[in-house]
Amino acid sequence: QTVSKVVFETLYEGKKVILCPDGRLSKPGIPQGLRCFIEEYLQKVRSIGCLISPLEEVNMVLTNITESADSKSDAEKCEEEIYCKKLLTAEDINQLPHRVKHLVLGKGVLITPLAQDQLRTRGIEVVFRKGEKRG
Repeated sequence: QTVSKVVFETLYEGKKVILCPDGRLSKPGIPQGLRCFIEEYLQKVRSIGCLISPLEEVNMVLTNITESADSKSDAEKCEEEIYCKKLLTAEDINQLPHRVKHLVLGKGVLITPLAQDQLRTRGIEVVFRKGEKRG
């Protein structure tokens, strides 16, 4: 695929396209005609929705986004687990990933006393599918 086709398809899908023409216009000895052509081209791609930004700025933004995603607390990363067997045991609780903070149980699931203790210790909220809460 050509770059133009990828850009058009991406814009058509409603996604952002960022172009970083760093160094193209600042090269010494670039003919004036070519400089004008590049500037006109950048204006045209701006008019169809592309963003023009120096690579350094894009890099800073992406670095900040990555650091922000990495620094999310466990509470923000917690998951919900759905359990469908008839008996919930301590062994089942031990096998759950530590990020799980909500356990959705199907109707009629029995919880052993040791499993209830482990749920409390790990701070896992048990929610029954009908909206009834226990534990």
